[in-house]
Amino acid sequence: MTVFARNALVLSLCATALSTLGLLGVWGIDGEEAERLKFGLTELALMLLLIANGYAIKRHMCQQPSSLLAQQLSWLCLLSLILCFAGDVVNRNFGQLFYQYGSVVKHDYLADSVMFFAPGYLLLLIAVARVAQERGVSTKFMLVTASVAAVLGGLSFLNMADFNAGGRVLAITGGYAMLITVVGFSSLWLLKAYGAASGPASIRWVAAGLALAAIADALIGSLWIYGNNGEGFFPAISYVNWIVYFASQAMVQQLPVAVNSAN
Repeated sequence: MTVFARNALVLSLCATALSTLGLLGVWGIDGEEAERLKFGLTELALMLLLIANGYAIKRHMCQQPSSLLAQQLSWLCLLSLILCFAGDVVNRNFGQLFYQYGSVVKHDYLADSVMFFAPGYLLLLIAVARVAQERGVSTKFMLVTASVAAVLGGLSFLNMADFNAGGRVLAITGGYAMLITVVGFSSLWLLKAYGAASGPASIRWVAAGLALAAIADALIGSLWIYGNNGEGFFPAISYVNWIVYFASQAMVQQLPVAVNSAN
């Protein structure tokens, strides 16, 4: 295990422990305002440490002049994480903004965060596509799997959405449901590129992280935005989502290191 993977693992365990405190009612975001603020800032501090780990990966890769692909990947993964961090800030909802776009979905501020998450995950998708192309995965395979994923994401959205939520919320969350499902399916590109069974374990971990990204956002859509008649199963779903989401980010940021090692 590299030092970067070890750092990511420790931070993931800390994020899991923090959310466990919330689930147990010891410390969380459903108490006094000061408590809620401190908890949210602690979550964001852990994400900043993960960004610092991503920056360290980028520096390390840039010191490897023979690995141009890994350098490009390190930049893409770091920028992706920074954009997602901005989305995390929105999702912490420090201003306690509810029902901004209608009277149906209480936590509709989550739709605003898509403005950061969508380009962030798009950069990650580009990074995975670069690796797949470099390893000889056909464009046809990637387009077919992406199309299937987009259709499945759209069908999943139709199954969970409340169509009284308003045009803006529906358009943003529907489009994003398709994008994040494609991100999850891009794990197949990595597995095909290196071999699902025979490839490096580090690549399989990154592929698992891509799948977790789709699972994390499925939790948000079904249980936070549209669940419980628009009220959401809050705050429990916030804690559960953070565990899955943080682990996913910690895993996918290892892509440049995994590719550099595998190549």
